[in-house]
Amino acid sequence: MTYEEGKLLREAWKENGNQPCNHDFIDREYMYGGAHSDYICTTCGECHFNKEEFHKDK
Repeated sequence: MTYEEGKLLREAWKENGNQPCNHDFIDREYMYGGAHSDYICTTCGECHFNKEEFHKDK
């Protein structure tokens, strides 16, 4: 998923009530055709440096 796609997802998620997300589907962030060091939730668009950050509060 690209940064731009993640940004659009985050905006849409907020517009739809910003409900809690389970972050079940995590993908690498891609920029300029290559994998970036960040990960993005493909459901809500939340972005973190590593996958563990998505579930640290659970």
